[in-house]
Amino acid sequence: GKQKKKKKQRMSPGAAAFDVFRRHLGRTPVLLTFGALFACAQAILTTYQGAIVNDLTRAVTRRDRDTGLLTATFDDVETLAGTLLVVWLAANASRLIFDILSSIMFSKLECWLRGAVFER
Repeated sequence: GKQKKKKKQRMSPGAAAFDVFRRHLGRTPVLLTFGALFACAQAILTTYQGAIVNDLTRAVTRRDRDTGLLTATFDDVETLAGTLLVVWLAANASRLIFDILSSIMFSKLECWLRGAVFER
């Protein structure tokens, strides 16, 4: 079958870019909200990360005063591991979300640019 090319009306780059944002990024407020929440979580964690890790390390490496043996229970170790995991996840999740967001935006922009530049 023969395909008819649809003729697009030309827009100023600014208007076209705004149009792309308006049409494709209508759902990003949700993503941006999540991004902001993760950024807050990350800020809080990086602020208190040292203190949290210090406290947990102290709990895990606590020694009995008489015998000099470690008194850490499996729960202490588990808590330390869990907290470190949460700290790591929070630190990386926001980066991941912003990576995804920016790649979505760039791909939309790229599609639009390709359409605008190479259309004859």
